[in-house]
Amino acid sequence: MNRLLFVFLFVLLLTLVACGSESGQSAGETGQGDALIGEQVFNTGASPACRSCHSLEAGQRLAGPSLAGPSLAGLATRAAASGKPADDFIRQEILNPNAVIAQGFAANMMPATYGSQLTPQQIDDLAAFLLTLE
Repeated sequence: MNRLLFVFLFVLLLTLVACGSESGQSAGETGQGDALIGEQVFNTGASPACRSCHSLEAGQRLAGPSLAGPSLAGLATRAAASGKPADDFIRQEILNPNAVIAQGFAANMMPATYGSQLTPQQIDDLAAFLLTLE
């Protein structure tokens, strides 16, 4: 009987460990992102793609009717100075783009639909990529 109980508890423990290591996350959870995949998300992951409106070159503001975003060069440094964890700040900017408006830019320019277009993992990956922009 004790052996059967031990086997049952061992299987239960393995099941709990397996469930705890799943990569799926619900909205609002943060996890580990992959910066290389995040760069792909930046370039093609949503519509419009981040690169459509944001430059990665310092001081460069893209020109054109649909290219209206600020440069993201140095974003990790600015995010770290926000008073909250840098990855949380970046996620907030992706999911709620009107929370903080960059100086010289208008509200409601960035689509507020990325939270529904991107999976939580894609958002983690995108945040990881943006954190490399120091």
